[in-house]
Amino acid sequence: MFDQYRLTIMTFPQRFDGSNLSLNVLILPQLSTQWNGNPLLDLPLGYPNPASMGVPFAESELALELRLTAGPDGFPKHDPVDAVLPLATQTSFPDAVALYTELQSQFQIKDTVSTADLAEAPKASLKVRKYVAPSYRVAAGFTRPRIPEIVTDDSYHCAIREAKEPNPAFQPSSNEVTWGKVYAYCLRHPLLARRLGLIREATVALDSQLLSLMETEGIFYVTLAQGSSYLDNLAPNEHFNFVRHYAARVPALEAGTARPLFAAALFPVLFGVASPDGNYDQVFIDAAEYDDGFAKVVHTNQPISQNLLVEDDDGFPPVHDIGIRMAWDDERVCEWQNRQLKEREDQPGTGKRLDAPMGVFGYRIDARLQGEAQWRSLTAVQSKGDLQLGPINLGTYTGELAVEVHPMQLDGDQANSEFWLPIYFAQWNGKSLVLPDEDAAALYKTEQAASQAVVLGRLYNPVGLESIPLRYGNIYEFRVRLMDATSGGPELSEEPVYEAQAPVATTHFKRFVQPEPLRMDGLPRVPDEPLDTYFAGDSLTIHRPLLGYPSVVFTGKYADPIPLLQAASDAAQGVGSFGIPDPDVLRVQIDVEVRALDMDNRLSLSGTEPFIHLYRTFRDFPASFDEALSIPLTFVQANVLNFGDPADLGDLGVSQDELDEMAELVLPRGREIRLTLRGLGDGDSDYYGRPGTHIGKPVQLKVRRESEDERELLANLSPARQIRGIYLQPDPPQPNDGRLQTWLFRRGAASTPAIIQRLAQQLDVNHKGLTLV
Repeated sequence: MFDQYRLTIMTFPQRFDGSNLSLNVLILPQLSTQWNGNPLLDLPLGYPNPASMGVPFAESELALELRLTAGPDGFPKHDPVDAVLPLATQTSFPDAVALYTELQSQFQIKDTVSTADLAEAPKASLKVRKYVAPSYRVAAGFTRPRIPEIVTDDSYHCAIREAKEPNPAFQPSSNEVTWGKVYAYCLRHPLLARRLGLIREATVALDSQLLSLMETEGIFYVTLAQGSSYLDNLAPNEHFNFVRHYAARVPALEAGTARPLFAAALFPVLFGVASPDGNYDQVFIDAAEYDDGFAKVVHTNQPISQNLLVEDDDGFPPVHDIGIRMAWDDERVCEWQNRQLKEREDQPGTGKRLDAPMGVFGYRIDARLQGEAQWRSLTAVQSKGDLQLGPINLGTYTGELAVEVHPMQLDGDQANSEFWLPIYFAQWNGKSLVLPDEDAAALYKTEQAASQAVVLGRLYNPVGLESIPLRYGNIYEFRVRLMDATSGGPELSEEPVYEAQAPVATTHFKRFVQPEPLRMDGLPRVPDEPLDTYFAGDSLTIHRPLLGYPSVVFTGKYADPIPLLQAASDAAQGVGSFGIPDPDVLRVQIDVEVRALDMDNRLSLSGTEPFIHLYRTFRDFPASFDEALSIPLTFVQANVLNFGDPADLGDLGVSQDELDEMAELVLPRGREIRLTLRGLGDGDSDYYGRPGTHIGKPVQLKVRRESEDERELLANLSPARQIRGIYLQPDPPQPNDGRLQTWLFRRGAASTPAIIQRLAQQLDVNHKGLTLV
């Protein structure tokens, strides 16, 4: 019986304004092995006899009517119904033939349809799985999975990380497509779909009698009305033999109360049978819970690690902030997709799926700053000009596109592998969620060849994003509106009808990217110079570190960073990474350390290097991001240095407070000095993601200036004591008194050797164990 259907009519309610019901109708030619779905050829109706033909779909005139079955317990039937309402819709489309002809010339469309081109029979190995992240589990109050395909273990992480060889049996898709795929393409271009007659709009008045009839709820569906093509010489309802109908559940409506309407799932209209084939309980639940068209559990996440699979801080902060990731209704999305793919659980082995098409075609995401009332769409677009299909002008488009959620096979095993949904469904970096990032494409030069350009980005511009820039330190709220196959769904101005578990997700967007090392002039260049070469300059010329795209945009400190980034990208082509001065780096932290004896590590900053920390000081960068900071180096003769007392640094001649007020650095002569410099931000915890993120990566250099006067190098000693040779004899052996106890324990009982004591006495120093101090 499947092959008998030639058209499918789906009903999608949109909204109720208090007295009028708005709805969209989707009419699609249905492919089969007997007909390839070509809208330009006569339609093989196959009824009332196998040879019956109708006019081509592109030339048809279709009048429509709305049929209503009232009550919560009814399943849609062709007859009887409680009300029939004529719909005032456009019946024919004068451009349809020309548009379909142009589509036929632009696609390689198959002349015949094989069973392989139709829906694949369900198999036990084909299913969609979903890992639910902690952000979802918290938002949803997750306790256990709704379905077996939902996982919380590491199976998804393992599937991603496992090294897989390319599947030699993988078969790439052919350039040939069916008319069914052409129709799917058209549905993603709302202007085109309407001009082709695939989508039709209607509004019908619901008087008090009809509203009373729908006191609890009702089911609507649209069918062909008298006067339509294909109904000649047919009795009423005989067209149900070749037209498949799907109905939508509509909740109880109250006169004078406006609300959005949505069909998350559709129901087959019964014809020739008394009851539906299958259990539709969960389908009714889905249709009821989502009849306002809003997601119920929205959750977000900002990556805090270079590894996007890591959910906790692993000590490896991201090199670039990529924005905010988001997902919604994870379990329901997975359940809906499995319903379309898997075999019915109540009839295993039959190869049947539940006949309940998924009404959700895509999603529209809105954002706003916390505290604001107005939502901003992240999927709104406007065509860059009139849209064209070949020579045919379709006009301009202003509206919304949608984020689509699809699973993928991770190993390309088309025969047996399972599918996985991504952890998060969308990622917002301040740009449109439905268009390619043209700034990124230009900066990273991914579309230099015309053949590489993304067509969608050349058709539309985003709308309204200037009102909701993504910036560090801001708190954002997100919600998700569902879109049906007719591009319908709740409008931006509409609100959910029902309370939900987590309809709005909140994210405090912070900077997790640590500043890169400072850029300095005159540093040794490896391998031209040894890494430990002393810096010979008399001053330090320091530039802010570079910050790349999109992180530098997130700072909001540049009026327009894109031209500067483009210039940097052009200059760095073929060289390496690029960026512009990091505006969050406000000052420089300088640690001055003095070389000590090898293994004398205790007073170093790390505790593992032979350097003693002398002092730490700071210098502020100029206000202009491009301007360098110059720090003069002043070397002084300092015979004695004090460590650990900021008020008294010995012969250096300045205190810590005085150093902080000076422009120059004061350094001692006659010693190897190591300078460690880091860029610093302001450390605002509302701006930075974790403690210490505002402290930049270090850059180190060594300096040395020889002493100008070494006459006081030695202590004031008599000539006889200035140069001495000390002959150290070993300690005399302990006498053996013949006692076993002395022989066994004399080593452990020994104290500090007398040789160390005698050496310390000769040098007039103290000793601690084997160390002279």
